[in-house]
Amino acid sequence: TSHVVVAVANAADLDFARKCCGPLLDALYLPGLDNPNKLGVATLIAVHRLATSRGPDPLDAREKLYDKSERSATRWADRSDLGFVGSHEARRTGLPPREWRAATHFYYTEADQILRFRDADSIKTAALGKNPATTLLLPHRAVPMPLPDDFRTVPPGARAAREGLLATAELETNEAWGSVSLDRADDACCFPTVVHACQPAALEPAAALRSDGAKLLRGPDGFALVPGEGNFLKQLFRRCDHARGGGGECAAPGVF
Repeated sequence: TSHVVVAVANAADLDFARKCCGPLLDALYLPGLDNPNKLGVATLIAVHRLATSRGPDPLDAREKLYDKSERSATRWADRSDLGFVGSHEARRTGLPPREWRAATHFYYTEADQILRFRDADSIKTAALGKNPATTLLLPHRAVPMPLPDDFRTVPPGARAAREGLLATAELETNEAWGSVSLDRADDACCFPTVVHACQPAALEPAAALRSDGAKLLRGPDGFALVPGEGNFLKQLFRRCDHARGGGGECAAPGVF
């Protein structure tokens, strides 16, 4: 967590973020927003200021918030119940962490999409030596797709909870979808064409994949994957075809 920055819009979340899960590089306090949905944009503004400025946090020093008419401005810190906005570390020590200026890249994500590699060595090995014109290595936004078999073994005393879990509509739907085993070292999931790999026009509802017989792909140590890539929230995917035993190669771009 020492390289993680969390952005929050209220004091309770700031307190929780600083105490819950280990030391953070920084926490960005961005209160007073007209709409909490604007926290993402406010975070981008804060990150840009911190990454390109020297000295005290410029967000706290001079940034303005505008009313909906954009005709009047208020110093952002004046709307803060804690008397500051922006970098909590700058507030605590007088200067933002030096990593803000030293960093060359920022991984910007939502709290439920923290970047995490499972078995990173085998993933890198599978990607090495592949043709970059026909191979994509990207986060799979359709993870996880849990199946009943994932919950066959439970701790003592959790059997009642397990029975309730197995009866949920999500697990019943996923089980009805069906799954096939995936060999990460030698299998691939291949898009029919470049258009299918990159264009929104190729997006299909998950129900269409299920009705056409496409199966979930399941490795030995994780939840199953949808055979494709796309928008998990909207359940729209660019389908790919499971190719066994081809050394992870595809004629057109592939997911794995």
